[in-house]
Amino acid sequence: MSLSKQLFILISLMFLGIFAVNYVSSVKNIRSYLQDEAQVHAQNTATSLGLSLSPYIGDKSDTILETMINAIFDRGYYGEIVLEDSEGQVLVKKSNPETFQIVPNLFVKLLPMEISTAESEISSGWTIGGVVRVSVHPGIGYLKLWRQAKDALFYSVLAFILSIVALGVVIRLLLRPLDRINSLALDIADGKFGTISPLPWTSEIRNVAGSMNRMSDKIEGMISKLNKKLEGVSKKLGMDELAGLEKKSFFETEMKKMFVSTKKGYIFMIRIHDLGAFAKENDSSAVDEFIKTFVELIKEVAGGVKDSDIKLFRFLDQSLQQSLITWGRQRPSNSVKAL
Repeated sequence: MSLSKQLFILISLMFLGIFAVNYVSSVKNIRSYLQDEAQVHAQNTATSLGLSLSPYIGDKSDTILETMINAIFDRGYYGEIVLEDSEGQVLVKKSNPETFQIVPNLFVKLLPMEISTAESEISSGWTIGGVVRVSVHPGIGYLKLWRQAKDALFYSVLAFILSIVALGVVIRLLLRPLDRINSLALDIADGKFGTISPLPWTSEIRNVAGSMNRMSDKIEGMISKLNKKLEGVSKKLGMDELAGLEKKSFFETEMKKMFVSTKKGYIFMIRIHDLGAFAKENDSSAVDEFIKTFVELIKEVAGGVKDSDIKLFRFLDQSLQQSLITWGRQRPSNSVKAL
């Protein structure tokens, strides 16, 4: 698995965990707020209803007690309103068993809400004439919580998706220089020496890219020096020091090139006869001078041939007889006449 995928998965999981924790915390805070709000609402209703019923609580059979409770009960989301006298006898009781089908049962089980209940004592002169208890219907709290949870989930998912998209773009931009570094390393392995330009703006990757550039330059310089040395050594080994001409190995290489390129040419062999007898009558320096003079003469003749492409090679056999091989691509008549 690539580094970009590993980073993407790891950071995505971190984002998912952060958004999940934030979402759960947000829903719980909303539930706590709704419960506190319901408790305050129940207490305010109980207090105001107790004050309203205070003038009439002395007559337990007064119908205005039930009328006022019905008026309050019908215009609010209450689960139950109970009016009791001072002895605990129920005078009026209103309840609402209605449930909100829009809220899933699983949601209710996962996020249970306490029923907010409040009571208020009703005074009758200098004595307590009764007690009114008000319970807020939990369904309205669940309905508000369900809507808030859906909205929070929608925006959390939207923010998560946007974050993932931004993360992918940022990771791609940050790690793109690594592809260039990898390409440079492969090019170096193939003998192609380049550099990364411009350098990445991330400091760590910038340092790596700079090191790769320096390594590429140094390796290129070292290989260039080695190639020059090898060329010099190869040329030195393939050159006859006395005559200053290339040896048989270079001649064979030239022939292979000719065969591969399917070009035509002509070969002339010039042999020095009885060089051994001449060497017996003269010292080595005289023999060497004779060979040098002979080679210079052949070079002069070959250089005077018009429109020629002549190369000279020197063969040395065991009998010390010298052979000068010349070849060219032009018609041989001019070369033969000159020689």
